[in-house]
Parts: sequence; C-alpha cells; structure tokens
Amino acid sequence: MNTGKLKQLYFSQYALNTYHTCPLKFRRRYVDGLYWPRSWTTPAEKAGVEKGRQFHLLAQRYFNGIDSTVPRKIEFAKDLEYWLSELKRFVPPDKGNKYYPEYLLRLNRNGIKLQAKYDLITTAQDNRIIIYDWKTDTKPFQKNRLLHSMQTLVYLYLVIEAGSGIITEQQVIPEQVTMVYWNPMFSANYLEINYSTQKHKDNEQQLAALVTNILNTPYEGFRSAPAEAHCRKCEYSPICHGVRGEEAGENEEDEALSDNGFIIDIE
Repeated sequence: MNTGKLKQLYFSQYALNTYHTCPLKFRRRYVDGLYWPRSWTTPAEKAGVEKGRQFHLLAQRYFNGIDSTVPRKIEFAKDLEYWLSELKRFVPPDKGNKYYPEYLLRLNRNGIKLQAKYDLITTAQDNRIIIYDWKTDTKPFQKNRLLHSMQTLVYLYLVIEAGSGIITEQQVIPEQVTMVYWNPMFSANYLEINYSTQKHKDNEQQLAALVTNILNTPYEGFRSAPAEAHCRKCEYSPICHGVRGEEAGENEEDEALSDNGFIIDIE
C-alpha cells in the first residue's frame, strides 16, 4: 500500500493535529481509510456533542438571517435559548458588517492543500476580518493552549491566503485579522488573538514544512505516538493494542464539504 491518496487530501487543522498527536492514527484514518461510527462511554458525552451541534446550527441560522427560534419540544431547549441569547449579546448585529457562517475555505498552492470550515467570519466596511469559533465544552477552555493550537494557525493563515480579496472588497493584511474563541457557558471568558505579518510568514513556513513532511513519509513511516496516553481515547486502540479506547469526548471537527465557501487553486 502507498500514500498516493494523500496527494489528493486537503489538510484540515484536525488532520494536521492528528498527525502531530500520533502519525499511526493519521495513517489509519487518512491513508487506510478506516472510519466507523463513534461509540460513547456515557450518555452525557453524547448529549453534550449533540447540544453543541444544535447550537452551531442555530448560530448559522441567526447569522444567515433565518428564524433561529428554538423549538420548545427540542431537547436542551432552555440551554440552547440561553446560549443563543448570550451569542446575540456577544456578537450583536451590525448592518455595516457581512457575515459568513459555517464557511469553507480551501487552498491548493504548490502541492500544499489546506482547508478550514469556520463557525463564523465577519468583515467590516474597512475590510477588517474577525474569525469566531464557538466552543461548547463544559469546562472553560485553556487560553494558552488555543493560542498556540493548530486550529489557530490554520484558520488565521487560510483566511488571508484563500479569503482575502474574496470575502473582502480588497486584499487585507494580517494586522487586519483577529480570531476570537468563545463559549456561551462562559461568555465573559473569551480569547481574542491578533495576527501579524511576521506570524503569517512563520505560519506559512510551518504549514509547508509539516505538509511536505507528511507527503514524503513512506507508509511504514507512520509510527505510533511515543506516549500511550493518547491511546486511551483513540478509536483505533483495538487494532494497535487489542483493547477498546475510551473515546472520552474527543471533539472532531466536521470535515464535510460545504456549499458555502471558495476553493483557490494555484498550481
């Protein structure tokens, strides 16, 4: 078996983070194509993910100008109503802004293929861009961890390279871009990250090096993580160790393609 199919893959932040966590897990998913339905250790974990999915859907409807009323009979209705009210306070409507919820950007440049699906991108009349990402974990997020996360790196880089000049009226510079992480359960505890030209150059070099390294790795070169702490929550644990992983609340991004968005191919 070879890794030729990787040349067709658009790398998401989740794919790149999977490789960083465990190259063997990356191979099983993206090279071997091993997918199966997730199992859950507790009903609470499954309910938490479903509630988060419902909130993202309501947020998408709200920013698309569609009725976002929470149906009374829906599960978690009271929580979702509260979360949505907090969202409306945190990002109040502004007629001068444009809103792009659940927006997909993809880039193909010099063999480096990247994609990101954003919870929300907003653009102002002066071409400033704000990226919003909704977190619905039951614990406050770790700001320092998000600041240096693969998600932050990929999202900021792609919005310049694949979104600037398309979702804005003209090309923007990194200093005009901000990324905000926010959780409706801890609405005052948000994280705002400013971008810079130097950081953009650093991100470009890091992403190019990482993707190139993955593409040049032979099939046998995708080895398991040195620390087995990751194995405890991995769905591939039965294959590697003969025991079932806990799969305790791992939050995978939705890598499905979207009807909203643009693909930039630069060969």
